Amino acid sequence: MNFKWNRNDERSFFQTVRHLRFRSDFDRRERDYKLQLASELRDARKAVLHNSRNWRRTLVRALRAPENNIINWRELDRLASLISRSSEHLHQALVKLWSSSEPVAHRIDRLASVLNEGGISQRGSQLTTGSTLLMALNAKACPPIRTQPFVSALARTGVATFDKHFTPGQRYVYAIQFLDALIRAAKKEGIELRDRLDAQSIVWWGFTIGWEAGDSDDDEPEANDGQFDELLESPGVTETQRQALIEARRGQDRFRESVLELWGVCAVTRCRAPQLLRASHLKPWKASSNAERLDPFNGLLLVPNLDCALDRGLISFRNNGRIMLSSRLAGKDRAALGLSSAIRLRRPLHAKHRRFLRYHRDHVFWP
Repeated sequence: MNFKWNRNDERSFFQTVRHLRFRSDFDRRERDYKLQLASELRDARKAVLHNSRNWRRTLVRALRAPENNIINWRELDRLASLISRSSEHLHQALVKLWSSSEPVAHRIDRLASVLNEGGISQRGSQLTTGSTLLMALNAKACPPIRTQPFVSALARTGVATFDKHFTPGQRYVYAIQFLDALIRAAKKEGIELRDRLDAQSIVWWGFTIGWEAGDSDDDEPEANDGQFDELLESPGVTETQRQALIEARRGQDRFRESVLELWGVCAVTRCRAPQLLRASHLKPWKASSNAERLDPFNGLLLVPNLDCALDRGLISFRNNGRIMLSSRLAGKDRAALGLSSAIRLRRPLHAKHRRFLRYHRDHVFWP
């Protein structure tokens, strides 16, 4: 679909887009928590598709994760109640939503029909619920959709809003098409939106702060960003080196995001605070190929002290998830860090982790 932008509003709109996208805290404020929620929902999806005995509890727990500020808490209570007493119709609607090759609008509308029968009758709530659940497939391609922020963004750009007769599924498709159009239009303005999740985050945040907020420039850059910028501007850095630094930084950001999406929480402690979580390479960056550097299975999501211990070879993990403690880590230091031989990774490892773990045990870990 070709969206026609209102040229009178386009300049100020993209000033706000530029301002938000290039803020140093963009990922931390708008992407990290959605990727964490998607990780929780993937576990729920697996339980539903396998018709596990505890799939209802797993799904409710995922939806009640602290990261879910997408579904209104009142609607979330109704949804949790519906899931807990669900009929086979809801289970089948979820299976179809997550595994069918039918058009996505049909899948969302099927779920919306079941939600309606269960007392969740507002189309906006049905859309938000369906789109949030779709994040289990791929949050970067299937971001959550809420009606109000999109109505605001559509109005701000002069694009026609949702037709009043649109079903929740039709609203979803229209919103996704708008996000794709926003990505293309931003590129012409020299603004890189990496995926639909970036575009959705702009729509969400722009609605929250108001679309006239793009002129503010009072952000304090984070320390690491300042150091990185200072390095880029060093007189001795050639253009080739500068581009290499930029690409390396982008690669590290992509790696962290992929590991965050895979694990959701610290692999050992279950700490959820994204500002404290680090993506730790099992096979070190300098020893990895370009593909291995970005492979999320070459990483664990850890809090800083465990990240540092893994990086220094003071801990490692067996294929069954059990921790290995180096003899170089004194007993009092182990106690200070809360480490013991009983610790294990909180989630079963994928087979793809094993070769990277083997490398870490053989080449990084100090027995």
